[in-house]
Amino acid sequence: MQRGSIILLFYLFGQVSAICQTISGEITDENNNQLPYVNIGVLNQNKGTISNISGKFLFNISDIDNSEIIRFSSVGYESVDFQVSDLKIESEKNFNIVLKKVMYQIDELSVKSNERKIFCIGSKNAGSTTWAWYNLMNGAEIGRLFHNKEMIYLRHFYFHIGETNCDSILYRLKIYQTTDQLPDSIINKEEIFYTSKTKKGWECISLIDHSVLFDSDFIITLETINGWNSGGDKSVYLSKTQHKGLSYKRRSSMASWLRFEGEMSYKLEVSK
Repeated sequence: MQRGSIILLFYLFGQVSAICQTISGEITDENNNQLPYVNIGVLNQNKGTISNISGKFLFNISDIDNSEIIRFSSVGYESVDFQVSDLKIESEKNFNIVLKKVMYQIDELSVKSNERKIFCIGSKNAGSTTWAWYNLMNGAEIGRLFHNKEMIYLRHFYFHIGETNCDSILYRLKIYQTTDQLPDSIINKEEIFYTSKTKKGWECISLIDHSVLFDSDFIITLETINGWNSGGDKSVYLSKTQHKGLSYKRRSSMASWLRFEGEMSYKLEVSK
């Protein structure tokens, strides 16, 4: 083989290696327990994925700039950040990412059942329009702002499905504090998962066991984790209204939030 051909082969091999750089491994807690559905993404970009039910992950980082930061995060655990350049150096390595549990200080709360008033806030009816996610069952989120000025206890969360071609969808619910009417830190201290098998209509997620109390504005989002159907694209159309209000979306868990007008058809049963 001629020398020029050998040099060309080495060059092409290097190009293929650069194109195919991926990181893979397993995410666990400090006790070596596997952590399912951990968010993995590039900060402020629409590039991300989630670990599977066994904590395993695979993420292509070939087209991500070396200066970017990839974050591993899960509710109830401290996030871990890596610079892409460091990950590319060891891209052939099988990573073991360990997340440390966050310790929360919980104030004592006394509730008298005969003084509780139960009522609903949010959408009274399902909206006549929809917002759709197409094949974004990997950490995409969509939510809405709830205005609130009194101490309330969140009991049940309802959302309306306009249509879906999935037989079932796994969602993760997140509750955020707000800063400048944008989602900020997450309020719920543990993961809230829900599997929906409804093709059209209202769905209810119980929050009673999660002890979430709030005395200011907050934002609730639904994150699509996975969807199952017999084949073809996976899509879900969540109902929304044309009422003046604020809703939010992002295509991956570390992307910047985008605001849009109208309100997702979300409502809450609460007590005070």
